[in-house]
Parts: sequence; C-alpha cells; structure tokens
Amino acid sequence: MIKKFPSKMLISFAVIIGLILIWIIASILFVRNVERLSYTVLEQKNGYEIRKYDPYIIAETTADAKYKEGMNQGFRVVADYIFGNNESKESIAMTTPVLDQPSSEKIAMTTPVFDQEKEDQRSIAFVMPAQYSLESLPTPVNKNVTIREVPGGTFAVLPFRGWRWQSRVKSKQNQLKKRLEADNILFKDEVIMAYYHPPLTFPLVSLSEVLVEIQPE
Repeated sequence: MIKKFPSKMLISFAVIIGLILIWIIASILFVRNVERLSYTVLEQKNGYEIRKYDPYIIAETTADAKYKEGMNQGFRVVADYIFGNNESKESIAMTTPVLDQPSSEKIAMTTPVFDQEKEDQRSIAFVMPAQYSLESLPTPVNKNVTIREVPGGTFAVLPFRGWRWQSRVKSKQNQLKKRLEADNILFKDEVIMAYYHPPLTFPLVSLSEVLVEIQPE
C-alpha cells in the first residue's frame, strides 16, 4: 500500500520551495542593474584571471573590528554617505563590488599599500559610479569617510560563489596565492576582497572575488 503524505506536509513543502525560489530570484534581481567596476581580462589561467583595472574612485572608511563585524560596521558608514549623508544631500547610486581589506596605520593616497597591517582594523570601500570625478562627488559629512582615487593596475582575480565565512575566504586567498606561485607569477602580499552581493543573498548566487596585485617584472 502506498502511503500518502499528509496534505499539510505537502503545503509546507510547497511553501518552503516557493520561498527559496523567491529568495533566489530576489538575489539575482537585486544587483541586475547595478553598475559594476569595469576591467579588461588579459589572460585566463587555471581557476583565475589576470585583469587590468583602470583608475577608479572609492568612498572609504576604516572599521576597528575584525572580519564580519568590521565589514558590517564599515558598510553602514559608507552606505550612509551614498544615501545622502553628505554636504549636498545627494543620493549616489550603489555600485559593485564592495571592497574589503585589512587596513593599516597609514594608507598611501595613490594605491592600497599597507605600511603596518593591524589585524583588528579593516578598510571598507564602495566604488563610485563612473560618471563622477573627485571634484564632482559631494563632500562627506562624516569625517571618517574618505574619497580618493585608486590608480587601478594588473590583478590576479579568483572568483567564487557561496558562503563568505572567514575560514572559507582565507582558504580562497591561500588558493589564489598558491596558484600564482605555481605559475611563477610575482605578486604583492596585500589581498583585497570584492563582494558583489549583500550578505543575505542566496549562497549559490552570491559572488565574491579575491584580488592580488601582480608585481611588475
């Protein structure tokens, strides 16, 4: 005799499936029309790419906290700036990715070069829309937000999807460095994380990238 599932169980199962589908669709649509930082792919390698980035402008803040806590703290501060907490009360369109990297006591104004890394401090940055220049961007009200131009450069980039647990992110960083070493490519020690989706995105949709700058030969 074939046992039938209770109707309530089938309804609950259908509701769960429906909610998951809504989650997936919402995660895809959330960043569908969001401007992305542009780049040129120079070479496809084993599991990563070599990309050329032109100069771009960021709004940046430093968070005195480790990984997830620091990321959330910094995100709120910079998001407050683009949502209108600036001297012009101007809303600035959201772009991707959000950049996350260990900070230092001094950050050069031309490139993310670290003088003395501090484990309990992070630099969180939003890439500004390409339509803006340093002169046309509104001045932040919060003095903890800095507007600066990054000169771009050549980077090795390892994309991945899924959970952004600290241990997993660290594993992806080590994976990229090992592949670069195997390919005899010289690179700088500093690692930048790029996040294209917000934290509550469906994991299989959520895109993140590890970026390491290539040393000139």
